[in-house]
Amino acid sequence: MIRRPLVTIIINTYNDAPLLPSAIESALSQTWPNLQILVYNNASTDNTSSIVRKVGDSRVELIESKAHVNLSTARNLALAFARGELVCFLDSDDTWHPKKVEIQVDVMRKSNADLSFTNFRFRDANHLRPPTFRFANLDAIAHSLPLEISYPAALSTIMFKISALAGNPFYESTHITGDYRLVTSLARHCKWKMIPQSLVTIARRSSGESATKVQLMVQELADYSNFLRTEGESSASAYVALRVLEIGLYRGRGKFVTSPLFRQLIFDPRLFPWLPSYLFYRLKHSILLTR
Repeated sequence: MIRRPLVTIIINTYNDAPLLPSAIESALSQTWPNLQILVYNNASTDNTSSIVRKVGDSRVELIESKAHVNLSTARNLALAFARGELVCFLDSDDTWHPKKVEIQVDVMRKSNADLSFTNFRFRDANHLRPPTFRFANLDAIAHSLPLEISYPAALSTIMFKISALAGNPFYESTHITGDYRLVTSLARHCKWKMIPQSLVTIARRSSGESATKVQLMVQELADYSNFLRTEGESSASAYVALRVLEIGLYRGRGKFVTSPLFRQLIFDPRLFPWLPSYLFYRLKHSILLTR
């Protein structure tokens, strides 16, 4: 008889009551039966708790936070309740293909990977976009690119071995880039696989990005680049810093150009030798995209 390991699905949620039922249903509809579904209510002020209590499935567990915390902290707190050998995170506005967990468990068993990503697609309002990445040999292509540049993931697509998530794996001073920092760090010493099937649908909010959010994102990435530099990870540090410049110029525009961070990076001579390879890898990555 084939053993079926317990898979923990963590749904971190805050004031997303209208969207939460579809996320929970997406988790419960998985063909993989051995599940623990943790809904971490980050001190919501809506009816999130009552929605979860009405589900009526013993696999669903509600965790109530007494105070609102940032997302990285909330993910670490939820992880403390995980009993599964494998762990996935499902954002409350995202949904999964019914065989998502089953396919990932099978891939990770066969490859002995510590984490795996699946292809995904975006949903804008009522418009469902094509899968984000193309080509059947996506795993081989993804491994030919530095993960700091390509980052072929959204957290809702990833499955982790619980053994890879020791301690508090999400860096708690990050509000936006916690998953990027965790995954790129793990990928340097863990085995990972990229699954070409599009098994996750990610909702894009119509409100768009605020200037404050972009500013916070680039500052967190700049802090990560500085950390990598102190750790002797020269190439990774340079690639993250160049990513800051790209994101800041593309999304932050004039406000970023006048910031001290822009002046610091644009005149940093340590970045110049890495710029040609960064541009080459970004071009190679863009060829993979359908959008």
